[in-house]
Amino acid sequence: MSSSKQSPSSPVRVACLVTTYNRDDFISECVASLLRNEGEGLAIEVTVINNGATDNTAHVLAKIDDPRVTIHTNEKNTRLALVWNSALEMARASGADYTLLLNDDIEMEAGAIAEMVAVCQENPMSLVTPVQVNHRRRDELDGGMRELLKATPGLLDDMILKGEPKRYYRQRTIIAAALLGATETFEMIGDFDPIFAFYGLDDDYANRARDMGLPLLVAMRARMLHLHGKTEASPNVSKKDWLRRWSTHYQARAVFEIKSPDRAFPISFARVVLRVAFDIVLFLFKRFPGGSMSAIRTLGFLFGHYGHLAARRKVEEDRLASFKASSGL
Repeated sequence: MSSSKQSPSSPVRVACLVTTYNRDDFISECVASLLRNEGEGLAIEVTVINNGATDNTAHVLAKIDDPRVTIHTNEKNTRLALVWNSALEMARASGADYTLLLNDDIEMEAGAIAEMVAVCQENPMSLVTPVQVNHRRRDELDGGMRELLKATPGLLDDMILKGEPKRYYRQRTIIAAALLGATETFEMIGDFDPIFAFYGLDDDYANRARDMGLPLLVAMRARMLHLHGKTEASPNVSKKDWLRRWSTHYQARAVFEIKSPDRAFPISFARVVLRVAFDIVLFLFKRFPGGSMSAIRTLGFLFGHYGHLAARRKVEEDRLASFKASSGL
């Protein structure tokens, strides 16, 4: 952190940005958990963006009476990337030292934000996420977090041979249900790509940060409870919902490959189109018609967004080149 932004005696200011949609059953608990993280040397400022909720969310938010909380309301539900980009602008305008992007279905445990800030201070220009715990079964890790930690080099060795994990571990990707970084780091990476409706948005951001050589870290002493859905909802996923999520991830992976700077854009686009076309036949052969339909829709999506992909790829390549030049890489 630059000394011009914070004097030794002033508290670290963290802008907590929560986007919410139809979460009247939990949003007040989410906000309260963030405010409880304020302590000596740490000032918490919460901004909640009501993204066009149609339930009782507005009424619940209106009851929050705390000068540290600001409410913004979108009249209509807006694509998440655009909401996050607007929220990042708010954080920059506020002059906050750190920005914490959050889902509305999380409960941050006491001391978690201070620990994430400490890890971030130890690793300048890093993005940090806490360990995510299953809100419904608090003795279990969140499913996505479990998969990330299973693939974390050195973690198992540390747990078994040394009896405890390190303070943090580097990751290949991140889960943006709670994502903290210096405000200037988010500005350096740039905005979120609105081509992603939801799934893939954080992975794409992680890919771009990793291309810049920025550390993606999980803070092992920082804990967060992740609810996933309404409080009364069943944690079981229907076949229809599973296919929808699978299709979204399939499409996102195709976009990731096209956006990767490893190959020239025309070559990347052609390779992905050919592979997706092949998948249409492959999924039929495997008696997975839902996969074939997803591949067909992905082909249409890629051709329909060719212009956006080409323009976005150039913007991100220019940003990466500028970063490497300024960093002497």
